[in-house]
Amino acid sequence: MYRLFKCCSIFLQNSSNMSTIHYSLKMCLFCNNCHQQTSKYVHELQIRHQSSSENAATWNFTIGKKKFKRKVKKYAELKEVPDSAINSAYTTIRNLDAAYIPVSVDKLNVTLDESPKIEEKDCIKMNKSKTELTQLILKESSIDDLPGIPENGISKIQSNLVISENEDILKENILTKEEENDENELLIEELKSSGIVDETVLIKSSSLANLMYDSTKAYNVRDSAIRLEKSQEINHLEESEEKIIDKERKARESLLQKEKLKQFNKIILGYVDVCVNSNELDQVNDILYAYRKNKSNSPGYVYINDISVFNRQIEKLAAYSDLKKILHILQTLRKDNINLNAQTYVYILDCIGRMTSDHANKKDILKQIHVEMQNDRISLNDVMTKTTFVRDQRLFVDKMAKLINSEFEPRYGMIDTTYNCRLLENMTDVNNTPSSSVGELLTTKEIERRLKKQIEMEIDGQVTVRNIAKKNSTQNVNHWRHKLSNLEKTWERTAMSAFKRNLSTLRNRETFQKRASIMLYPYLSILKPDDYICIIMREVRKLGMGSEMYSLPFNSLCRHMGDQVYKMYEAKTKQTNGINDKIFEVHMKYCHWLIKRNDKLNNRLKWMTLESEGNKYGVTLGAEVPVWQANIHASIGRFLFNIIVNDLKLDANYIKKKKAYHGRGHYIPAFFKIFRHSGVMLKEEVKPHPIVSKLYRDSQPENLTFDTTLVPSLCPPRPWVSVHSGGYIVTKTDIVRVTHMGNQQWDRLINAQPKQLYPALDSLNQLGSIPWAVNTSVLDVAIKVFQNDGSVKLNVPQPPSVLAHILSVPIDADPKEKKKINKAKIELKRKKNEMYSLWCDALYRLSLANHFRNEIFWLPHNMDFRGRVYPIPPHLNHLGSDLARSMLVFALKKPLGPKGLDWLKLHTINLTGFKKRESISERLKYADKIIENILDSAENPLTGKMWWATSDEPWQTLAACMEIAKALKSSNPTHYMTGFPIHQDGSCNGLQHYAALGRDQIGAQSVNLFPSHFPQDVYSSVATMVDERRREDASNGNLIANVLEGFIKRKVIKQTIMTTVYGVTWFGAKLQIARQLKGLYILVQISS
Repeated sequence: MYRLFKCCSIFLQNSSNMSTIHYSLKMCLFCNNCHQQTSKYVHELQIRHQSSSENAATWNFTIGKKKFKRKVKKYAELKEVPDSAINSAYTTIRNLDAAYIPVSVDKLNVTLDESPKIEEKDCIKMNKSKTELTQLILKESSIDDLPGIPENGISKIQSNLVISENEDILKENILTKEEENDENELLIEELKSSGIVDETVLIKSSSLANLMYDSTKAYNVRDSAIRLEKSQEINHLEESEEKIIDKERKARESLLQKEKLKQFNKIILGYVDVCVNSNELDQVNDILYAYRKNKSNSPGYVYINDISVFNRQIEKLAAYSDLKKILHILQTLRKDNINLNAQTYVYILDCIGRMTSDHANKKDILKQIHVEMQNDRISLNDVMTKTTFVRDQRLFVDKMAKLINSEFEPRYGMIDTTYNCRLLENMTDVNNTPSSSVGELLTTKEIERRLKKQIEMEIDGQVTVRNIAKKNSTQNVNHWRHKLSNLEKTWERTAMSAFKRNLSTLRNRETFQKRASIMLYPYLSILKPDDYICIIMREVRKLGMGSEMYSLPFNSLCRHMGDQVYKMYEAKTKQTNGINDKIFEVHMKYCHWLIKRNDKLNNRLKWMTLESEGNKYGVTLGAEVPVWQANIHASIGRFLFNIIVNDLKLDANYIKKKKAYHGRGHYIPAFFKIFRHSGVMLKEEVKPHPIVSKLYRDSQPENLTFDTTLVPSLCPPRPWVSVHSGGYIVTKTDIVRVTHMGNQQWDRLINAQPKQLYPALDSLNQLGSIPWAVNTSVLDVAIKVFQNDGSVKLNVPQPPSVLAHILSVPIDADPKEKKKINKAKIELKRKKNEMYSLWCDALYRLSLANHFRNEIFWLPHNMDFRGRVYPIPPHLNHLGSDLARSMLVFALKKPLGPKGLDWLKLHTINLTGFKKRESISERLKYADKIIENILDSAENPLTGKMWWATSDEPWQTLAACMEIAKALKSSNPTHYMTGFPIHQDGSCNGLQHYAALGRDQIGAQSVNLFPSHFPQDVYSSVATMVDERRREDASNGNLIANVLEGFIKRKVIKQTIMTTVYGVTWFGAKLQIARQLKGLYILVQISS
């Protein structure tokens, strides 16, 4: 069979087609009639296509305007609800015109049988207003929206009028008497079928229907004219739809243009700031002139409309006392309609104050400036209280304010620190003063020393810690260390030479570019060359010590290096502007308050109070360094990474030479780029040469370096008071972990009301104010196990050296044997790289814990996009693995108390997982029963019975055993001072919320929200139900169900149950189950 398809202007090979032109009439979308004959071309192709169906099909791609979906035919409903009636009386007004409703509702105090007759003149009167008629036709209006309805009439009649959109405006609608009787009978039958049996109601309804039909004859005389007006209005509606679409398009383009301008001004602000600090003022002038607001009228033209960009230039000119250029810039801003702000006048007054002219001349200038301030509605108080000052600016501005008004004194307003949430209104109304989180742990001098050291570390950008890996004091290790040290010195000299060469080349190349373009040179000259080389060498060491099988994408590495440059620039800029000294001063007062805690303020309120008081003199803390956009970070990192890839060389025979060789050699790149598949995409990576990896691995470096933001803080962190201020002392930290392209998320955070953010900020501050310490007893055991090649049983990663080597392929081996051996070698290499990555992770954690062995430290916190809080340091925190959690305790210790020892025992048993379904009393009895094993685990962790190693969480169990032993050895366990954390966790918090919201008692029982003598476990309950279903399928002959016998356990389904309430998909749930079954024999059986 063949099928004919109609389609618009398509081409198919080997198909006979004929093109025809049809003239079609423009159809009314409202009434489906032709109002005007307009021809349009419709190109159709009839294509013969083979098909097995006898029915012909048509593809009709009509070229024309977009057709709107027609609405379904609807009818109006008129309901009377009298005060004394029980039943409701219904009647249809299917054949009524819209003009009937305003006339009928004027008399609302009559019953249905007394409904007023509608005269033709009344209906014509209602149609005089074309606008009102259009509203009735085009909208589904309730009776509240119709004119002429008294307030007390709404309770009597409620009507929704919807006029049918598909009526034929040329068809007469007058019914004969017989048709009227038929309609009345149908109406009464419909009322009876709806449950209305009252005869009075039926008679009233029939009477009203007759009145309605009589009135129909009266107004159908002019029905055609009214409907003709409707059709004209619908034609206008089609045009209005096009206008709406065009308006939406223009609005969308306007929003895109605004966002484009915002991001462009951010880029320009960061670029101008760098150029100003690197004394590239000519480039600043060129860039500001090139992107003036009124220079071009093209639709997509971007221009500078942010006064902050010009303020950076004015600030630099003010430092040079160049008032003439400043006034020229102000004149340009006036022409471009860019309003000045209070910060602009700070720099103007600062410039006048630095001038060497006499006071009389300054007063004349200040009078003119004061007039301009008044025209801009900016007062002297705004200049002094709503702006930021750096270095000595406040001194000169204050003097000029006194010259303008000798009696002027700044008036600082009160800070509104309350919440914008009714649930939290009374949170700050506490009766008792909160206890200190520091107590007597540190003295004032000790805090001052720690604060200075922390600021120095953040300015430097890195922390050096001792490597705790097993040291082989053999001559071989010393030999590799010596070779690596010489190689790094050579690379450092080479990198310095290459950096200066490439920088000079870059400047010469950018000299011939347009002066208006954003150049890379200022970003690479803002710091000293040694700083850039230091960043390069850090990245070299990180690459050399990384895994051979995995590395971050090249673009990510570039952005990371650019981010390091920015952080170093930010820290040094703050140091130059005097901001770091101000932070030190305010932070010392904050630490004194933490020790005493003599008021009811929380961390954020106290910091805001101290900051407000400190901003009344000297430098203000509101001054921030403009951020650099992600593309700038990537460009800086790419420039530095090219030096690593192109200039750092290595002699191929370097590791074979016993002595230094200064002659010619076979030099190869020490680092190179590769491309790896990531799904369907190719990912560019940078890898070290195997010789470099061997050098770093065999040399066993004595020290490890970490970025400052990757290690805990030596002093209490700076409280979060806004999205820009908080976390570490000097280094800027993101409050929310978003991608580098998350501009809209950041804009929403910045534009949000501070009151809405205060609860989240206070939560972060409370978590960050807790001091921590290292559990040295557990740390010593963990380091000993780690240095002895780890342990699979104790979940301590092993080094790759524990794996057995595979013998080389014999020459006389058959192809199958060769293939098998080569495959085993590839698998061994992959396994080694995985083990090395895990080993490095444990090495970093243990090395940092050993570095803070006798220290008190703090963990600054931030959030992810969901609002979940995390410690910023990733390696050493209380949210890591079992080993990581076991090594941390609270630094501030408290007495154990009368029931503290019982809670320690309960915590120990809970960690083992042996008594999950037992009551608390039974767990305590079991703890007393095995107290000898607990004490033996504490005293002989590696040489005794090692009962702690059989636990689900062995390292945390060992830490609890040691704490119980210390408490029992004390003279009075009740007064024993402890900082050991006891876990209090919910039972599947997501299901707990669902059970509470739904008042679900069965669900509440399963998640321990309902009183019970024994703890409930929803995961085990669900596992039991799933296993019952598996038995049913197995009895029906399902092969997979038979294979899964014994494998439906709590651990397999726990993650899926937990994430069900968080929106996990079916596909994601399958992956979770497969991940839990991975490595078990069950997967082999299922796949086979």
